[in-house]
Amino acid sequence: MSGTKPNSKNKEMWAPLHIAARKGQIEGIRWARMVNEILGELGMETFDFNLSGGMQKWSILHLAGYSGHFKVVEEILSSGNDNNKVPVNVFARNAEHKTPRQCTKGNLVLSKTLRKAE
Repeated sequence: MSGTKPNSKNKEMWAPLHIAARKGQIEGIRWARMVNEILGELGMETFDFNLSGGMQKWSILHLAGYSGHFKVVEEILSSGNDNNKVPVNVFARNAEHKTPRQCTKGNLVLSKTLRKAE
């Protein structure tokens, strides 16, 4: 590893996982899950799937749900099943006190998926 911190944020306060979730880059999410296993074994900082970012403090689950990326939401939810990992917080609140399910813009499939996860 290059010594870069996986949860470092840019000037808009977004980390790499936030950008991947917002843009629907499922391979980026899968890669982060895979790398987390290696980083965890080495005792290094891992990608935080519950990290809030931006001015509104959105989690990656908020961003993927808002953007309508169903497969990305499923991948994020399944990341909590990885060994020795902190479960993804489906009840995380953004600065407007909304949960990821409340940010799905009325997408019925995403809303049901997140409700089931709750």
